[in-house]
Amino acid sequence: MAARTKKSTRVSKTRSPARKAKGPLARFEDGLPSNLKAYARRFRQGLARLERDLVKQEISARRKAARLLREASHQLGQIEARGERAFKRRATKARKDADRVLSKLEKAINPSSPRRKKKAAPKKKVVRKRVASAARS
Repeated sequence: MAARTKKSTRVSKTRSPARKAKGPLARFEDGLPSNLKAYARRFRQGLARLERDLVKQEISARRKAARLLREASHQLGQIEARGERAFKRRATKARKDADRVLSKLEKAINPSSPRRKKKAAPKKKVVRKRVASAARS
């Protein structure tokens, strides 16, 4: 096997200057187009992108609003159904209470003839059968 040879390091003859850290204003200026035509084109592209995003957002907002409306309508229906059942229970109870009050009033206004006490049922006569004795025969 051949012996390893050491690689020499090359040093470039021209060195590039070290990069300086850019501030926010310098970064902003670098992002701006160099002329008005390029700026207008970039601005129009940004507007078109915003319009597309807006249309997408409108669609999703409409869907979300429709879904929320359906949910609210469903909940309102449930509340109405529960309320209707409770109303029917209360109405039935109120109707019975009103019937009771009316019947009491009717009794107070038109007292019926006093009820007679029931007499005890007459005693039944005990009938004893005579057993014919075999001796008599």
